[in-house]
Amino acid sequence: MSEKNTIKEMSYWNDFYSSNEFEMPSQFCTLLASESSRTIPVIEFGCGNGRDSLFLARHGYHVYAIDLSMEAIKKCNSKSESMDNIEFRQGDVTVESDVSALIIDAKNKHKNSSVIAYSRFFFHSIDSDQEDLLLSYLSKYLETGDSLYLEFRSKEDEGTNKIFNSHYRRYVDSEKLIEKLINEHNFEISYSIVGKGMAKYKAEDAIVARIIALKK
Repeated sequence: MSEKNTIKEMSYWNDFYSSNEFEMPSQFCTLLASESSRTIPVIEFGCGNGRDSLFLARHGYHVYAIDLSMEAIKKCNSKSESMDNIEFRQGDVTVESDVSALIIDAKNKHKNSSVIAYSRFFFHSIDSDQEDLLLSYLSKYLETGDSLYLEFRSKEDEGTNKIFNSHYRRYVDSEKLIEKLINEHNFEISYSIVGKGMAKYKAEDAIVARIIALKK
């Protein structure tokens, strides 16, 4: 789908998360967990059914997560009832107050700690205008030393076969995104890669990009 209808997309994801369960964490999530300190809170944008956020919380991280889908957040809250180191919120990443509150709360609750902003398979679900808004908020509220972990479908993935193919996708030009992060939002790139084998699901082996950046 080339054009995004936000109301239709919200309905799609509410239905999707009410009928699909993905319990295992993503490869990208385990990469983060293997190289970052549990003393640093993680903020997930576009948490979906919470599989990555829940995995991180179960392994000792303090996690703050947001998603537009109320159905997803209801499920996440149900799964995390017995946990005191994770917080799920329904919200919109294009609303500055939703983004800023999440980052500020994480920092305040952890004595102005540095934070990790994490987003997997979300940037390709928002359009370019929404991406620009979210990046501007991250640039404004993240501070020197904060990290940004991104994984998304790259432009090279557009022609590949998909299992779930009835919702909006935007195939992101990772080089242009890196240029934005460096030139417009004061990040430095510590790691980037594009390829297969990082997000395989059944018969689908998506071509994805990974970016790890540090706020200057």
